[in-house]
Amino acid sequence: MGDESTSPPKARPFRNFLKLVPVLEWFYPIDHRRLWKDAYNEAYPSGKTLKESYKDVWEMNTLAAVLVLAMNASLFFSLLTGESKDFYWEAESYTSLAWWTMVMGGVIVVINFCHLNCLLVVHGIYSAVDDDNFRTIVSARGPTGKLAMIPDYLVVCSMYGMATWWSMLLIVHIRDLVGTLVIVGALLLIVTFLVSYSSYAARIIYHSGAHKPESIFSEMASEDLPRSHEELGQMLMERALNDAQKTMEPLNIGSQIEKDLENTEGWSSSPK
Repeated sequence: MGDESTSPPKARPFRNFLKLVPVLEWFYPIDHRRLWKDAYNEAYPSGKTLKESYKDVWEMNTLAAVLVLAMNASLFFSLLTGESKDFYWEAESYTSLAWWTMVMGGVIVVINFCHLNCLLVVHGIYSAVDDDNFRTIVSARGPTGKLAMIPDYLVVCSMYGMATWWSMLLIVHIRDLVGTLVIVGALLLIVTFLVSYSSYAARIIYHSGAHKPESIFSEMASEDLPRSHEELGQMLMERALNDAQKTMEPLNIGSQIEKDLENTEGWSSSPK
């Protein structure tokens, strides 16, 4: 039998998951939280590359927001004007599920519309920010930083609002309540698993320092480097668990500004 003191610690995925992922992130996507946005802002070597990344994300999200708005608006108005219009218009106000389903659908369409317009406004405003100042503007704890987060909050509201509305539609149109609850419960479990597992992976990335501007192996001797994919995964997990006790924070804003100053070229002076 080998020496247990030298054997690697046993993998306990569920226990590690509970240690790393707070309950909030079982349901709230971590990439829409301020903590992850700070790490995202730090990961890029210059304000220019960070700004380009933000623009790419906003453009992709704008396209997705257009499709979601079109889908939900089409569904909402087809319910009010199509074959089922009498069912909804004649529903008793405030007391029937059909009436609340109609109200919820309208709320979702409004949220989708606000999300789309917010993306367009944010994209337009931050496009005017100089590349070298972009990191400072979106990282600030003030109106400039909070405005960049509004689309993230709206997309989460839209996601859970749509799930609620679609569940209400299933209950209204499928008379089998037990079957409907089974479908909704299964979908809820699948979504919760995907969101929480994504947070699990993101927490390992965050606490292992993978978003930092230096290699995670920079302080390790060559003989201690992992020799296999399994050892690499174990090392990342150990780093994440050790750091989770103190909650690694991104570099302070002074260090980020210094990093941008190193890449600042400034305006070339015009010839007299």
